[in-house]
Amino acid sequence: MLTGPHREPQAHSDERKLKHQGRKILSKPILIAAALVLAIFGLIAVPAVAQEEAAIKHRKAVMKAIGGHMGAMGGILKGQAKYPGGLMIHARAMADLAKVAAHVFPKGSDFGETRAKG
Repeated sequence: MLTGPHREPQAHSDERKLKHQGRKILSKPILIAAALVLAIFGLIAVPAVAQEEAAIKHRKAVMKAIGGHMGAMGGILKGQAKYPGGLMIHARAMADLAKVAAHVFPKGSDFGETRAKG
């Protein structure tokens, strides 16, 4: 059915509304649904990345603490420290940190930007 002397039928008119410069455009409900899906995935991905970064930061802190105690023990054993009685304090601290290290390096934790050599 023609709507005017030089106009296309109504069915073709609807199709023209869905086209823009030779390309079909998506309807508003589809665009809204796609935006919601992307937003949800974004909300899930951001905390996951933040958790990974926090886990790496924690691992680095644990390793730095272990290294600090190891350095202090080395100084004591070389006679460079003025408080040789601190050897046991550092040894206990390292033993406690070793318990923590077992949990901060779970299987699959070898990810992220670090200077660790593997």
